[in-house]
Amino acid sequence: MSPEAACHPAIFRVVDEMFRYALLETEGAPEVLAAMQVFTRCFVEALEKENQQVCYAAAEVCTQDLLSLCFSISCHGVTPTPERSSGGPFENWFLLAHFGGWADIAAEQLLTSVGDAEPPEALLWLLAFSSSPGDGPQQRAQTMVEVKAVLSHLGRLLRSPTLSAGNLLAAAEESREGDPRPPACQQLTRRLLLNFLLWAPGGRAMARDVITLMARTDEIMHEIVGFLDQTLYRWDHLGVDAPGSRKLARELLAELRGQA
Repeated sequence: MSPEAACHPAIFRVVDEMFRYALLETEGAPEVLAAMQVFTRCFVEALEKENQQVCYAAAEVCTQDLLSLCFSISCHGVTPTPERSSGGPFENWFLLAHFGGWADIAAEQLLTSVGDAEPPEALLWLLAFSSSPGDGPQQRAQTMVEVKAVLSHLGRLLRSPTLSAGNLLAAAEESREGDPRPPACQQLTRRLLLNFLLWAPGGRAMARDVITLMARTDEIMHEIVGFLDQTLYRWDHLGVDAPGSRKLARELLAELRGQA
């Protein structure tokens, strides 16, 4: 489908509804999310060509933009609804998922300032909500605690003279309470670690070793490939200036696909 067709309101509504049901049926499969985000970007780009007043300036996203987004979503309510329901928090998550880069940008901003200051609670909330929108307040609060603990651990490791692949992986796998994290929280902490590997100089130096240790199953390998692919796509379209991180991500993606 061409971008010009994508921006037709009737076509967009029909295709968007197809994505809604596909995401419900697949429980948010990364492939469906990626396809929806590409379709949305085609829609936005075509709309910009037709109306020069419309501008999607996501490349200029700052922390304040993300805080405003969190406030807007939370004001619409995120109380749990029955499983597989298309109402309630799903609607907020579905809107957020169209521009999946928002949550990823939040993770990058948290990781690039790790160890410098207390992470904003709103950004922690956004990551927790985007990873598991059906959680209740208590579950989401626990996820935020776990993410905060991971960030704190990574900050300490950055200042440690004994930084290694093993203790970086442990930072993402060790639960603050000693119990196994829920699957959605495990996936979120892996994404934080992957962002750390791309953005932190010490992380980039041992990215291959960490990923080798992390990718213990085909499912996690697939998850890592999807993360790298989506990250490069987002950077390319937002014009992110990160040559070292981009080069590493491309090399890792090529290597992992060669192993598949």
